[in-house]
Amino acid sequence: MLVDFLPADDPRVQGTVNRIMKELRSDCMVRRYISDDGLPGEEGAFGLCTFWLVDVLALSGRREDAEEIFNNIVQYANHLGLFSEQLVPET
Repeated sequence: MLVDFLPADDPRVQGTVNRIMKELRSDCMVRRYISDDGLPGEEGAFGLCTFWLVDVLALSGRREDAEEIFNNIVQYANHLGLFSEQLVPET
């Protein structure tokens, strides 16, 4: 949901986006976190966070980055065009 808290091209938003791209992005997907959560198993990437990243990249004029991530993530849709909440980037 878009709330317009800050403009997408605001330096604070872009700083957050750059940090997400650097630390939480795995291939074309975005992980919610990378720290130990105390639960067994490994946390996968979170599909919705990936689409949120695509939105903010497109809204801030970073169209090529947005298109690259979008074109990669849509490959993970099932035969009905639906996405799992959690994805495993490595597989």
